Amino acid sequence: MKKQNSLKYNLIIALGIIFLVTAGFLIGFNRRNAQISSSVLSIGITMIIIGIIRKIRQSELVKKDERIKKLSLYGLSYSWITTFILITVLFWFDYFGFLNITTQTYYSIVFATMIISAIAFQKFLYNKGDIE
Repeated sequence: MKKQNSLKYNLIIALGIIFLVTAGFLIGFNRRNAQISSSVLSIGITMIIIGIIRKIRQSELVKKDERIKKLSLYGLSYSWITTFILITVLFWFDYFGFLNITTQTYYSIVFATMIISAIAFQKFLYNKGDIE
């Protein structure tokens, strides 16, 4: 099973490299507009990073028990609630004119909050030990 996963991650990394090379040609020969080249480049970088991280994590993985699953779900639940509260606050700040941000900035704030709060809550709960 480990060998099969390792092969899968190697293929993801190889595909990411193909995307990077393709983006290099698109940028170098100026064949397409910059948005397409940037998108292909971003996809390639993302695939390489995901492949490397998953390959490293696979070798370090410990089998999950019920306690770890419970803590993970609680951490994600707390993250969802935090993100929901942030969305509500941003809505009301915009509604009353206290804050004027673009949609791209709004999505960036929400996306970052989702990721950071999920990681933070899960780390906190893992260190705490158990939930009562």
